[in-house]
Amino acid sequence: MALVGIGGVLATDALTFTLAASLIFIGIRHWVRPAPVSTDNASRLMFLATLRSGLAVVFQRPAIRTFVVIGIMVNMGMFTTALWPGLVESRLHGTATDLGWIMVAGVVGSIAGGLIVGPLEGRFGVGYVASAGLLVYGAVTGFIAIVPWLTLVTALSFVSRVGLQIVSSSSTALFQASVPTEHRATVGGFLNAIGLIGLPVSLTIAGYLSNRFGPGDLFIASGVWFAVMAAIVFRTRSLRQRVADMAHLA
Repeated sequence: MALVGIGGVLATDALTFTLAASLIFIGIRHWVRPAPVSTDNASRLMFLATLRSGLAVVFQRPAIRTFVVIGIMVNMGMFTTALWPGLVESRLHGTATDLGWIMVAGVVGSIAGGLIVGPLEGRFGVGYVASAGLLVYGAVTGFIAIVPWLTLVTALSFVSRVGLQIVSSSSTALFQASVPTEHRATVGGFLNAIGLIGLPVSLTIAGYLSNRFGPGDLFIASGVWFAVMAAIVFRTRSLRQRVADMAHLA
């Protein structure tokens, strides 16, 4: 943003997405053979039956139901993503360039978290690693709100994203281990839909509360929220019982 302005950043972002869409379109045209389109009423009935059975998996199995609830609550706690500009400006007195470096540190942290999560899951089990990632992200997010030094906040951004990537990877492993193969598309779509509904709600509430109390207080609230999530995951029996079964997924 410091080099090309916000318009240049948005144009670059739009260009990369357009390029990705073009490459996907070219790949589908040349390498993917489309399935024949069926207008048979039996096919539509089969689709509806598959949808119903997939959603039944969510509500009838305790482990999956717990996983869905935790996923919704985690999404609701991700409102700090919209508060970073306000925090950098009001508490750290930083510029757009400083915010950019913080975001870069977060990206590098996500890469580092992806590299270490496999060995950790293999050693300790997916459930315990997921709770540890939530605890790290929550503790660091809360600490970011009270640190007045930009360099330290940048380092904490790296650590927080390590924890968040560990949570994301562990959640994927939990999902693969808990949901039968034939229902993964339906359950995964349901989870994504709930996440897309919950995140805007939390962002709207966070924006209102940030204007009243400041972004720092919202970072502390998010940190407490994720610490509670870590305790819930750690103490949930239906997830703990599957730790031994899921460790091989790492």
